[in-house]
Amino acid sequence: MPARSRRVGAIAIVCSGLVMPAWAGEATDCDRLAASPYDPARLAPGVSYQALDAAAAVAACRDDLARWPDQPRVAFQLGRALLKAGAGEEGLALYRQAAEAGYLPAVHNIAALYAEGQVVKQDLGHALRLYLLAAEAGFAPSQFSLGLCYLAGQGIIADREKGLSWIRLAAAQDFQPARDWLAANQQALTP
Repeated sequence: MPARSRRVGAIAIVCSGLVMPAWAGEATDCDRLAASPYDPARLAPGVSYQALDAAAAVAACRDDLARWPDQPRVAFQLGRALLKAGAGEEGLALYRQAAEAGYLPAVHNIAALYAEGQVVKQDLGHALRLYLLAAEAGFAPSQFSLGLCYLAGQGIIADREKGLSWIRLAAAQDFQPARDWLAANQQALTP
């Protein structure tokens, strides 16, 4: 069995039936500098990828990971900062660590890397499996991404109803990109 298939299997076993946990504790500099605004377990408001200060976030998150090596939120945030800093392989390894602990934002971001062919060879089938895994566990960004893939027929047979269903699920969770997409496409959605 190829290593990638074993990894997806391990992530699927950990994520099956998983709900995003609430994390106790106060926000650290790592949280303030590297949390994703789409991470429901974040301890700080979150910073867009474009605005992320990679050098400061990497330093803060390395310190936090040394203190809390089993904290998937911190591994995810350090992975995010490392990817922004151009250290893709190390960032991906930390995403995988967080994903194997069931951290859905990490599963989603790995899917996005495969969908876009960043750090890894593009593999839409693998990306879709990971998006589906996180979407079925209720992660709104994955629901939205999966919906867009269905609508565009990207890596999968186009299915308008499935696509809209996933996007509506994400919007129902108040995921703003999904809400914006539905509002912008309202006329096209009306039969």
